[in-house]
Amino acid sequence: MSENINLGVHASTTGGIHNSIHEGTRLSCGAIQVFTANQMQWLPRELKKEEIKLYHEALKGSGIRWIVSHTSYLLNLASEDDSLWKKTIGNLIQEIERCEILEIPYTVMHPGSHKGAGMDKGVRRIIKGINTLFEMTNNSAVELLLETTAGQGTNIGFEPEQIGAIIGGIHDYNRIGVCIDTCHLFAAGVLSKDPDRLDECLERLDRAFGLDKIKVVHVNDSKKDFGSRVDRHEHIGKGMIGLPLFRAILRNGFLSKLPLILETPKTGDMDKINLKVLRDLLR
Repeated sequence: MSENINLGVHASTTGGIHNSIHEGTRLSCGAIQVFTANQMQWLPRELKKEEIKLYHEALKGSGIRWIVSHTSYLLNLASEDDSLWKKTIGNLIQEIERCEILEIPYTVMHPGSHKGAGMDKGVRRIIKGINTLFEMTNNSAVELLLETTAGQGTNIGFEPEQIGAIIGGIHDYNRIGVCIDTCHLFAAGVLSKDPDRLDECLERLDRAFGLDKIKVVHVNDSKKDFGSRVDRHEHIGKGMIGLPLFRAILRNGFLSKLPLILETPKTGDMDKINLKVLRDLLR
């Protein structure tokens, strides 16, 4: 079986957004994920014209088929704090604008944290926020992908049905999708390490929001055990999930066609090593 051309990594943009393409090319990636701006700052720097030009030039000869952006970690559409909620929408508008410039079709967002207000209130705030965002960017084709979460603290999205409830309230249905994360699904008690139960998980996701809504897969092992609701990524095969499940994911007829992106710890050249582990599972 040939290497999966959709495998990739979260690539560094140090020195300019174009360098993410060079990193992806060095690692023979078919997909990459990037931060288009500093993920820990509210006010992103403006992309420079020369940087954008270099990015598009690098992309043409790269062989990279999929580019995904990830939003800032500061965002919280579930917040009852109007100031934070509005700042989140403003930041998302800027993210969508940058994605348009860079021709990035998807941006991934953690749904949000209700901070004690309750799951139902949090879900309603997220729905209102996304509908507001889409109304303010109604000429854009960029899709917002809700990432499944591990369920730490008051984070929303650790049960597929929570994601489904949000999607069910979105007016512009074609612009909302899902990014599933193997570590998060495992820690949330949704995805078993038993490869024979992968279809069981996919059936639950299908009932909750429809498999057609899944656009991206984050491929991460987990430092913590099944159902722990603790979000700690680990290198492939070094965590609690184990290689048999990753082999099943890579060979699954549906999942294997999606961008499969590593978000494992950035130590040394571990991206190269983790990609080799995954590619070896396909041989």
